Amino acid sequence: MKISKVAVFGTAKDGKKAVTELPESLKDSLLALQKHIEVLVGDCQGLDVLVQKFLIENCPDRKVSVYYSFPENADLDKTKPRNYLGENNPNWQSVGIPVPSFYKSRAFYTQKDIAMCEDADFGIAVWDGKSKGTERNIVQLKFNGKSVDIISI
Repeated sequence: MKISKVAVFGTAKDGKKAVTELPESLKDSLLALQKHIEVLVGDCQGLDVLVQKFLIENCPDRKVSVYYSFPENADLDKTKPRNYLGENNPNWQSVGIPVPSFYKSRAFYTQKDIAMCEDADFGIAVWDGKSKGTERNIVQLKFNGKSVDIISI
């Protein structure tokens, strides 16, 4: 199977404290990816921002797509990710996912994760064994017939 896009998901918090650094095994995985493989990541604080920061600092030539949700009735020119570190990198792009107004809170942001699972060829999940969002992404990738590596924290 040719892999051209990998989605990186993760637990925003480890227990009750925010995740403040990437696991070494995730860093190794990101560095080991072939140059042509695009990384798909979200715009949430915590692990998503840490992945973005790591890629900017260590893989500046890597193609990266940062996914975010926005209300479907919003002015597209005024939507943007909550966290996006690649403003000055031509290899980065933001991917807005329009979400119907009946989706609220967690369900609203889940729509971008579903899109990432659809667009990815493969996934890497950093999971504390508790996060329902990360678990849902693992299940979604597998449901879509895609492999996922799970890094336990």
